[in-house]
Amino acid sequence: MKSLSDLRRTRAGRAALAVISALPVAAALALVIYYILGPGEGYFHSDCTDSIVWANATVESGKIFDPDFKYAALLPFSASAWMVPLIRIFGYGMTAHNIAMIIFAVIFAASVWFCFRSFGMGRGFCGIATFAVLMLLSSSDKLREIMWGHVIYYSIGLCVLFFTLGIAARLLDGGTSRRRYVMLIVLMALLSAGAATDGMQIIAIAILPTAAALIAERIFCGKDKLVSEASVPSLSALIAVVGGTAVGMLLLELMKNGVSAGYADAYSGWSSPTEWVGNAQLFFRHFMTLMGLNVVERDSLFAVASFGNMIRIGISLVILAAPLVMLVLYRRLSTVGACLCVWAHLVLSAVIIFGFICGKLSAANWRLTPIAGSAVLVTLVGAYELWLAGRRALSAPAGNADGAAGTDKTGETDAAASGRVAARAGALLTAFVMLASLLPAATIAAMPTDYGSDNNLHRIIDFCRAHELEYGYATFWNGPAVTVLSDSDVTVRQINVDRVKGIYPYYYQSELDWYADTSHDRYFVILTASEAATAASSQTWQDLCSTYLTECYDGSDRDDEGNPTEGIPGFRIYVFSENILASTDWKEYYGVK
Repeated sequence: MKSLSDLRRTRAGRAALAVISALPVAAALALVIYYILGPGEGYFHSDCTDSIVWANATVESGKIFDPDFKYAALLPFSASAWMVPLIRIFGYGMTAHNIAMIIFAVIFAASVWFCFRSFGMGRGFCGIATFAVLMLLSSSDKLREIMWGHVIYYSIGLCVLFFTLGIAARLLDGGTSRRRYVMLIVLMALLSAGAATDGMQIIAIAILPTAAALIAERIFCGKDKLVSEASVPSLSALIAVVGGTAVGMLLLELMKNGVSAGYADAYSGWSSPTEWVGNAQLFFRHFMTLMGLNVVERDSLFAVASFGNMIRIGISLVILAAPLVMLVLYRRLSTVGACLCVWAHLVLSAVIIFGFICGKLSAANWRLTPIAGSAVLVTLVGAYELWLAGRRALSAPAGNADGAAGTDKTGETDAAASGRVAARAGALLTAFVMLASLLPAATIAAMPTDYGSDNNLHRIIDFCRAHELEYGYATFWNGPAVTVLSDSDVTVRQINVDRVKGIYPYYYQSELDWYADTSHDRYFVILTASEAATAASSQTWQDLCSTYLTECYDGSDRDDEGNPTEGIPGFRIYVFSENILASTDWKEYYGVK
């Protein structure tokens, strides 16, 4: 039977090993793609529409940023790059959205693989490590939404971070040809420029950690003088990062042309100092629930579900602690990639935790996603470092082994014994991370393909199609998602409900021209029971209903036998003969020029 070394000597053997190494990555991508195409549609809601709605604004306006559109965030360097052509081909709907998310999943997996390979890791380890990263970033409903439901700061930020760290490691490796060196510098500058067009949030999540890692690696490298030829690659990479970022920020200002992003800006401010202690106390709970922890009070500790929760608690603690342990043992790290990723993670974590405690990030657990992603990466790098240190100690000649101060009765050196322990520790750490990653993998695999096909959003779509209702209004959570899920067969624009004004446009992720007259001869308004009660208090709403209302379907109505009549339980659907929002100049109302 051939050994691994024998296989590596032949082209066919190397190809076979490459295929085997890629199998875990293929398995992870298969699970992610299954989630996107199947059960992911059941988890789809209006927040998931942001990537495609931004791309559609570009398609309709012909501009990178539509000046009439109210953006939640400005992310030109993201899924919009491939969503725009997909919308032109497949239309505004789930087909374009799903293909775009699959493309992002492949790019993200490539960034993880590239980062690990750039750190000098073997293909086999890269395969299982990439599987672990993709699966652990699918640990909860919220993480799956953030990573595979749409492309937002947290996911694109991690993708950029992994690519830039990989490029930095290759530049600092020392064995790069001049031509390749120049190509990497140019690529680093271009990537930094592109990322910077996404604004300060991406700079804070991806560019700043990479730049800080390049600086810290030089400062804390005791082998070389700070000002020496050895620092030239780091300085070149840093200049590329800073220069590219400056160009990207300038491009963003030129592209914006007065367009702003209210949602992103709102979460970039300070919180009250009186809230800081409370914010800090939320960290561990938010982080563990983000990683999939779901504990019900008084459940048995020995129930099957409890063992899964114990593993989730364990992996949460391990990935939080591993970077700190690596910092303590920093001088023992043997690869420049390990040094870079430790510093990048620490800076990234400091930025997020600062915003979490002193800012407004503590409002939701998903804002800790960048910490989770980089922590998993660093933990796996640490496991590889342990295994590598152990192998080196075991393979070193007895007289040259570090710390070979004595031998035991078998003649084994202390260094060899320590190396064996280190290798085993690295293997155990890798095994535990892989075990934890199997939990979300099993969760996704067990999800039914048609999960959520009978939820309220799909009921609304079915009802509107059955009654040939094509254009109408609903509050945010029952609006934009319906348009995408129905492939624009049913177009729903978002509104607010008020006791005085009745209903009026919700000027968020929308443009005010949406509320003008269209070619439709019927318009509908979908309200929940509580929203309908609120609107009923408005004299304006009452007047509109008395003048233009032609049909009303109340989901709470019952026939003589107590069965629901036509309608959707919990909703009221009003059908009007005119567009009841078209009579008001909403641009003047909102002060839009």
